Amino acid sequence: MNQQINKWDIVLISINKNNQQIKRPALIVSPNEYNREGYSVIFPITSNISSISNIDYKINFWKEAGLPKSAIVKLWFATISNSIITKKIGTLHQEDIFNILKLL
Repeated sequence: MNQQINKWDIVLISINKNNQQIKRPALIVSPNEYNREGYSVIFPITSNISSISNIDYKINFWKEAGLPKSAIVKLWFATISNSIITKKIGTLHQEDIFNILKLL
């Protein structure tokens, strides 16, 4: 992907699961300087809101963030190569950013 990745962007990543390439949304949480080095730290995003736990965050402004349906952010970190990012979906709303920061 040639587009610059910024903190709080929601992106689509391509991962290999059971010998199939699948695309999943993720939230970029690393600083822009780090993202420019070819890697990003993410929180995974899922639309399986029935699996929400007390350490997950339900996105309030999911439509504004470019997501097709209600979703939650799983608050566990993963570091990825930016080469698996296929596209930017949107950016997390300021209120959702504030609420996630309160949880960390």
